[in-house]
Amino acid sequence: MRDLTHLEYRRMPDLEKQLYGSSMCGDKTHGIFMLKSPTGRRLYCIASDGRGWEHVSVSIPGEPHCPSWEDMAYVKDQFWLPGECAVQFHPPKDKYVNTHPYVLHIWRPLECEIPVPGRELVGL
Repeated sequence: MRDLTHLEYRRMPDLEKQLYGSSMCGDKTHGIFMLKSPTGRRLYCIASDGRGWEHVSVSIPGEPHCPSWEDMAYVKDQFWLPGECAVQFHPPKDKYVNTHPYVLHIWRPLECEIPVPGRELVGL
C-alpha cells in the first residue's frame, strides 16, 4: 500500500482513536479516511494491513447501497500505486462473511503477485 500521507487532510482521527485505542491513531498504512469520489459521493474508507494482506473497506455513509465501480476504482488509485494490482473477492459461500451489508473491500496480497487475465480475454 502506498504511503498515505497524501490523504492526511482526509483522515478522521477521532474515529481512529475509537478503533485503534484511546491514545493511538492511524499511521502511514493504517487509518480511517473520508474521501470524495469523482462521482460526488462521500466514501468512508478504512485502510489496514496484516497477516500478509493490505486491505481497504469502502462504504457510503448514510446510504443503503454499495459503492459503484467508479467509486472503487477511485479508492484503488488513492491507496495503491498505478502498477499495483488489487482485487475484490467473491468467496465460496462457506467462507462468506457479511458483517456490514453495504461495505465493499479491496485486497492486495503482500507475498505474491495477483495473476491477471490477458487483455485478449477481457475485450478488444
